[in-house]
Amino acid sequence: MTEMIEVEDGFTEGLARRGSIFCLLFGVGGVISSICYLLLDKSSRYLLLPENFYSIESINAYLSHPIIFTTFWCVNAINALLIIGIVVAYYSLVRHRNRVLVGWLSVMAIIGLAFLALSNIHAMMYFPQFVDVYQNGNEITKEGLLLFRQGFHFDYGIFSYGLPSFWFMVASIMALDNRLIPKGLVMVGVLIGASLLGVSFGAIFDLPLVLKVSKVLVMISFPIWGLWEFI
Repeated sequence: MTEMIEVEDGFTEGLARRGSIFCLLFGVGGVISSICYLLLDKSSRYLLLPENFYSIESINAYLSHPIIFTTFWCVNAINALLIIGIVVAYYSLVRHRNRVLVGWLSVMAIIGLAFLALSNIHAMMYFPQFVDVYQNGNEITKEGLLLFRQGFHFDYGIFSYGLPSFWFMVASIMALDNRLIPKGLVMVGVLIGASLLGVSFGAIFDLPLVLKVSKVLVMISFPIWGLWEFI
């Protein structure tokens, strides 16, 4: 964890160690999320993400794999909170001259990660109710739910992916001149930042291909970065 940034001499090793624990837990959570993703068929994977909920396709996919969907949402919410721990540890170790920029980026990242956690908690709590009402409702009820389903969304991945993307990219770029950090790890961090930004752009400008490719890259790079950072 400490190698990601340029730190003051005499930094607290205990703080760095706790940051590494956050990385380990996040890496394990990323592996679980990826497994859930891979267990589904290609047509259902895209529906795992909160911004794609509340459609007939998502209802059918959830009914076919309720445990996978619920596990994915739960782990993703926890992962978002773990990344907040990593962000805080990062900021605590940064040099004084970088604190304004890193502090601002850290606040933005925490806001985005809070959106990500809330999106998954919202899905875990309310989507099963949505499915139950849809299944047991009459045709008018079903048409009404599908007509007003957009009202259930509050992020679409714009904040939850877009804001943390800048933190990942800057944190990685700051590590480029650190000889203790493998360049591969730096590149994985940059890839995460670029992929998260791709998700945000794909959501804003309605670019399905960009959205899908970016999310696949996020699913692959997250566990690699967390576990590698711990090591």
